[in-house]
Amino acid sequence: MPSPEEKQREDSQEDFLSDSLQSLWGIAEITRSSGGELFVFEHAESATVVTLRTPDTTAANWRLHANSIWSASVFLAQHIRELHLDSYSPEGSVRVLELGAGAGLPGITIAKTYPDALVVVSDYPDPLLIDTLRENTETNGVSSRCFAAPYDWGTDSSHLLPAAHRDGPGNSSVFDVIIAADTLWNSDFHPIFLRSLELTLRKSTSSRAHIIAGFHTGRYTLDAFLKMVEGKAGNALEIEKIEEKAVVGDAVREWSVQRAETEAEEDRRGWLLWVTLRWRLDVSKLDSYT
Repeated sequence: MPSPEEKQREDSQEDFLSDSLQSLWGIAEITRSSGGELFVFEHAESATVVTLRTPDTTAANWRLHANSIWSASVFLAQHIRELHLDSYSPEGSVRVLELGAGAGLPGITIAKTYPDALVVVSDYPDPLLIDTLRENTETNGVSSRCFAAPYDWGTDSSHLLPAAHRDGPGNSSVFDVIIAADTLWNSDFHPIFLRSLELTLRKSTSSRAHIIAGFHTGRYTLDAFLKMVEGKAGNALEIEKIEEKAVVGDAVREWSVQRAETEAEEDRRGWLLWVTLRWRLDVSKLDSYT
């Protein structure tokens, strides 16, 4: 457990990052680093407004950094059309899981923008975090089809959907789309994060997992996850698409870990990594994969 001095130092570092982001992009409230503060977001395309309270955690879980809304989460919420949720059915009845949701910005934005979508916003089973996440679904009027759920990565996930919405008893691989923003910052968690994707992604050739990460995570840490996906023996998921996207504007460029050696701090903060994963197995083998 970090000491009060360590916690204060971590908060100061996050406040500095928040100020730097605002100075760089001219966007206020790009991150929040104090639990209990309000964050108001407007989806530019649909004018959907989402009002959130940033969660706090118990002292034992301060290192989760769950009380911050980072730029990757804001970017994903603004670009949910790139998830192509309408392609899953004409009515948009798609099941979406957000892992490491924090305040739940992207997942709740999806629930408000797609009235027929069924969404689960999940995070580590810290009572303060999950209570705030649940409060945010209620505040935004989507709690009847956007459910806050505790989830410890890599463990049984059959509880994520309420029983009334499950396809069958014990069925956990029910989500057409999984989203995750800034969940790769600790390489020790990469194996259980990948296992969570395998446990929860619907076994269909159309299912996709979208992972968005800021480069404050570190390019080498992100590269370690990508290499694990590509090289893990028996891994059932593969990279379909990987791009670097500008935080402001529409610029896109190829992913390169080598930029870590030369890029300036300002350039690093202006880009995000977007990775799309899919099942690599033949459709005939998907049902038997566990």
